[in-house]
Amino acid sequence: MTIRGSIGGIFAPTPDQVFACDLVGSDPAANGIYDFTDASTTADITGTRFTIADPSMRYWSKGYDVTVKVAGAVVSSGYTIEHAGGVVVFGDPPAGAVTVSGKYLQMHQVGGCFNWALEQVSDTRDATRYVSGGWREKNQSMNSFVATAKAYWVDADWLRDLGQEIILVLYTDTGNDVRYEGFAIVNEDSISNEIGKIIEETIGFYGQGPIFYRED
Repeated sequence: MTIRGSIGGIFAPTPDQVFACDLVGSDPAANGIYDFTDASTTADITGTRFTIADPSMRYWSKGYDVTVKVAGAVVSSGYTIEHAGGVVVFGDPPAGAVTVSGKYLQMHQVGGCFNWALEQVSDTRDATRYVSGGWREKNQSMNSFVATAKAYWVDADWLRDLGQEIILVLYTDTGNDVRYEGFAIVNEDSISNEIGKIIEETIGFYGQGPIFYRED
């Protein structure tokens, strides 16, 4: 199923620093990657989803572990991490305050887009059996997402971004900050300059992990 919207944003680490890819053997701080220690979180109404309270720390590096504590004690199971958004999701409400430690990416907006389309894809593999009665059967294999959007062309910086990992944010309701967000790479860039029209740019994105629906 394809989801469509009108406004989106593209975010990357601060200027003169690498994108969301971590450089082995380099100083993390020099790559736009910074520590957060025992940072407080905010729970949603279900008491199972906890978002880091500081919005500037909401994009966590995938190259480093996230330490989760409940009531001051480290827990190692019963939850999943959503790096794009800085969220810890528990299976059951924890019995105490949740804090997190790890490394976050210092992000800034590097582009805007409109008329976006998002498609979430589930690959399948053949699982047909002798007893299938002549019908093919499939099993789910890998999930992914792809997106396209248009942006007004400004300069050649997008060509530099091809193949680099960014944060893609696609809004369905800008007034209430309802959006999809996730890590992606820029895998396509085409520029059109029709006579009598403004120069436009079409950008393609390929997901690097899941994309998340947010209402906060």
